[in-house]
Amino acid sequence: MSEKIVKRVLRIALGVLLAISVILSIKFVFDISGTDDRGVLMSAVEPMLDWTYVLLVVAAATAVIFPIIYIIQNPKKAVKALVSLVILGVVVGISYAMSDATAIQTATSATNPDFSDPSVLKLTDTGIYTTLILVVTSIVLLVVTGVRSIFMSR
Repeated sequence: MSEKIVKRVLRIALGVLLAISVILSIKFVFDISGTDDRGVLMSAVEPMLDWTYVLLVVAAATAVIFPIIYIIQNPKKAVKALVSLVILGVVVGISYAMSDATAIQTATSATNPDFSDPSVLKLTDTGIYTTLILVVTSIVLLVVTGVRSIFMSR
């Protein structure tokens, strides 16, 4: 495929995702405005959570598929892409090792099995720790690059 076609398809796909996100956000705001009814609030949150899961799957698939395409197209530069995937795998592995499967004791833990299911708790902790590690790393790298560019420009 030519580069123009790929860019056009990606631009259209991102536009569709953005349009759906904006429409769901507007619907969410209208649904929750002026109400304190728990049932209405829960029914307004459900589509937003579902859309968040869809975006998470799209992001994860993109993070895996595009490096594979890059490796196929540029085998000589594949080492950098493979190193980034290995680093991501190490971060997820460290997060998994840090996660805890201890049951959560709350007022609703007896009625909601997710609060005591070790696999759910382990995966949730893994996601939280992975996000935390990646956000902190991104901020540190932003600061380091900014400071380095200040001293390199002089």
